[in-house]
Amino acid sequence: MPSPRVIYWFRTDLRLHDSPALKAALDLSPEVLFPIWCWDSHYVYRARCGVNRWQFLLDCMNDVSASITKLNKKSQLYVLREPAATILPKLFKAWGITHLVYEKDTDAYARERDVEVRRLAKEAGVEVVERMGRTLWDPDELVKANGGKPTMSMSQVQHAGAKVGEIQAVVKTPTSLPDPGDLHLKKLEQQRPEVEPDINSQYREQDERSYAQGLAGPKKDFAPPTLEELGMPAATTPIKGGETVIWKRLHEEIFADEDYTGTFAKPNTSPAAFDPQSTCLTSPYLHFGALSVRYMYHKTEEIVARRKKAKKPSPSLQPL
Repeated sequence: MPSPRVIYWFRTDLRLHDSPALKAALDLSPEVLFPIWCWDSHYVYRARCGVNRWQFLLDCMNDVSASITKLNKKSQLYVLREPAATILPKLFKAWGITHLVYEKDTDAYARERDVEVRRLAKEAGVEVVERMGRTLWDPDELVKANGGKPTMSMSQVQHAGAKVGEIQAVVKTPTSLPDPGDLHLKKLEQQRPEVEPDINSQYREQDERSYAQGLAGPKKDFAPPTLEELGMPAATTPIKGGETVIWKRLHEEIFADEDYTGTFAKPNTSPAAFDPQSTCLTSPYLHFGALSVRYMYHKTEEIVARRKKAKKPSPSLQPL
């Protein structure tokens, strides 16, 4: 049997620490591993997103790409400028892919997209490996445990979660990554997406051109697009995205102050306060997967336990 040739499809998991899906990819002992991001026109044109949110995402993408390269100087996050449903079948063939691995996403658009991707993978003879890692429990399992109804309160989440089972332990961060194979993309034609309707046009100062220069981008280096390519002005937020950014803040500021971490209570904070900051500012990192919610949970729980809190979850755990 030939060695696995694996695409690891980054989505809402822009990190290397505690990534069950990435671990599943590496457990295949692949001959080659292609870490990719499909630059999806749905988010560029159809999902409302302002400049600061875009900059945060691009920061996260560039950060995880640099982290990949630190583990393997031949590798990076390969940003393919085409939606998944059209680019992946071409990659399956060009790269001789045997497995497609990704983290499960339960958002409405992602569900629909992934159904189509799984169909295309089956047609190509590619095995799909999907792992949960974005939330403490699989949302689908919570719904089942809640009598088939969505959880609408913290108490319902806790009750359903207890039925689903213990929150899983974090998985180890990889210390190495396999080489990617030859890309062989020069002959692949890019399928340019439809621009209209562009509901983000209100944020743009010039034409959007992130798809204008082929699959690999203007420098042919598969780097993430820039705000300039998105036609947007410079970001105004002081918050920088990226796994390494939040990792440094967690261990040098948040977790280093056990009094703050152990007594943090959401109703007593203000998301509008930055100087000094009132919240721990982890929400955007959790959203884009630059920070593992399970790691955050278990580390906070350790600190709370050391402070000999009551058996009920501390207020500092409830936002998770």
